[in-house]
Amino acid sequence: MTGCFIFVCRKLDYESIPSTGYRLRVVATDHGATPRFGKVWVRIRVTNTNDEKPQFQPMPPERVTPSKTVDSVITTVIASDPDGDGVTYKFYVDGNSLLMISSLV
Repeated sequence: MTGCFIFVCRKLDYESIPSTGYRLRVVATDHGATPRFGKVWVRIRVTNTNDEKPQFQPMPPERVTPSKTVDSVITTVIASDPDGDGVTYKFYVDGNSLLMISSLV
């Protein structure tokens, strides 16, 4: 019995391949007087790994007047993960507690 190998010949990236993966048709032919052949479909799916960082939507600088009331929304920050994973938000303040963040669901 002999076999053949299927090799990776360039970097695989889950985000840039078809959602169905790859399908290869492999044909084996014997060396008989009247060659006969068999065929099979091989399906290869590339799994998603967490190799992409979340991307934020572009935001212009925000201007806020001192008359804003407590609990007023200043802006909405939106990020998404190209890997399709969920995103959580953390907020770091430069030593003051005038601003806060609330996670979106």
